[in-house]
Amino acid sequence: MQIHIARDSGRKKTETGSPRLLYVCKLDGTELMYPRSAHTHSGLVEFVYVISGQGEYEIDNVRYPVRAGDLVIYNSDTVHCEFVNHNMLPILCCAAEGILLPGQKPDCMIESGVSPVFHLDEKSYMFRQLMQMIFDEALRGNRYSHLVCQSLFESLFYLTLDVIRQGNEKSAVWAGRRTASGIRSTGMWTPSRLRLLAFRWWLDILASANLIWHVFSKEPSAIPLPVISSRGKSEKRRRF
Repeated sequence: MQIHIARDSGRKKTETGSPRLLYVCKLDGTELMYPRSAHTHSGLVEFVYVISGQGEYEIDNVRYPVRAGDLVIYNSDTVHCEFVNHNMLPILCCAAEGILLPGQKPDCMIESGVSPVFHLDEKSYMFRQLMQMIFDEALRGNRYSHLVCQSLFESLFYLTLDVIRQGNEKSAVWAGRRTASGIRSTGMWTPSRLRLLAFRWWLDILASANLIWHVFSKEPSAIPLPVISSRGKSEKRRRF
């Protein structure tokens, strides 16, 4: 099987800035025993892949559940702590500077209010392998290791952009479903909306009761359920 890769010679570097890998690290074994405090990184984006286990990360004073296979992204100047409840999970981590996405501040990849934790699912294996390869090559320290690491990171970077895009699309679909159903994401339980919903439910109850009475008045021995299901909502609309 031969798969052709689409050419993208027209892509401008300014669409994503000029991402440059700064460092890569792996924390496991005895390194997990050292306590870590909440901290920030200025002028860079940090990518954390959870190797195994499950626990909590505290990010900007909010605790997020994390588990093996998750990707956590820290924008520049984001306060975060991976050592919650004296529990540190094994991780692979790398960081980069020079990221500039449309509509975002420099060295920021996720919008404000969006969860920084992404469940990779089927892409988990690919992310882990890329991060492990970056770490192994940096550890090897050959003449061209920095170029190999940068190339591998760029692959990781564009995969991350795709994960973020898919997450945003899922959020938009869910928000659209809630809006279509008449319940918006903001202010959904205001007193006026509750009164409106209660009034609609009351009309539905009256419609159902009136329809049952109408069926029994003509067919006293009939079972109303099949008749109700066949006549449906059109009967209610006609009567109200």
